[in-house]
Amino acid sequence: MSTAAAPAFNPSTAQTRLNSLKHGATSKQLFIPGEDPSAFLSMLQENFRYYKPVTEQQAALVEDATIAHWHLARVQRVHNENEFDHYTAKPEVSDWTNQDMDRLNKFDRYKTQAERSLQRALANVLAFHKDNVRTRQWQQLHELRQQKFEIQRERFELAKAREARLAAKSQKTEASVANKADSEIRFAKNAFSSPQKTAPTEPKPTANAATDPKSQTPEEMIQ
Repeated sequence: MSTAAAPAFNPSTAQTRLNSLKHGATSKQLFIPGEDPSAFLSMLQENFRYYKPVTEQQAALVEDATIAHWHLARVQRVHNENEFDHYTAKPEVSDWTNQDMDRLNKFDRYKTQAERSLQRALANVLAFHKDNVRTRQWQQLHELRQQKFEIQRERFELAKAREARLAAKSQKTEASVANKADSEIRFAKNAFSSPQKTAPTEPKPTANAATDPKSQTPEEMIQ
């Protein structure tokens, strides 16, 4: 059974790793001694809340931008500490050696590289963020237009229902008037077509001269 050979020890690589961990400016590790992981997680959460990625690729870009920001803060901190140490040890710039200048320039390059990395990462994030904002604005505008048309549709339906009720009421009224007119016409026709019955009259009594006092003479009345 064959076994894989262990990687050969490289003193220069080991020294580079030790130097990177010593000041942290070139360390690829996410956290180094002296850093608070909770601060990084808070920054990551805030970036996710602000940029609102909607795909895995966009989420990865937000993570890259957060790491670049975190790394720039680290390099800036190390850069400030390095300058402070140099100015404290040698307040006069004329006392600085070429080695001192090289060290300061090296940390300046570290800072410039970290700033460019953050700029590239933010450019990628801002690109999709603008697209997402435009998409959300379009969706909101589309929803507002849908609500507007829905309100107009409801008003149209209400007006149509009101017209239908008025039409039904008008038809009912017209039908009632027509029925009443038909009844009156039928009643009039029946009244003209049937003979009128009159009540019989009693014959008037004829006046009798013998019994009617007005027709009697005074002599007859005395008798």
